[in-house]
Amino acid sequence: VMPLLAEYVPKMLAPPTTMVRSWAKLQRRTETLLNALVEKDVHTKADLVEQWHKDENYLLEEYLEWLPESLHGTVTVMWPPLEEKTTKMGRNKIYSKVK
Repeated sequence: VMPLLAEYVPKMLAPPTTMVRSWAKLQRRTETLLNALVEKDVHTKADLVEQWHKDENYLLEEYLEWLPESLHGTVTVMWPPLEEKTTKMGRNKIYSKVK
């Protein structure tokens, strides 16, 4: 969905298709990501982009659960994965959780 995240797909701890598997809820990372999307009523890419304009850290923590710790810093710095960011984005990162 987001082209800037494409390079991380081969490095993910589980393939994205896990989200649509019948056993997806058995994995905490899938449930966490899905709950975050449902909580904000995100159904489309446009909804997702809108959420990132409201909160640039939206889904960051949930997405990091899908990646090895070695990539957390890189992804956090580039987040949100928008090709065009507002001038405010990325200047005041409030996300500082160390995993």
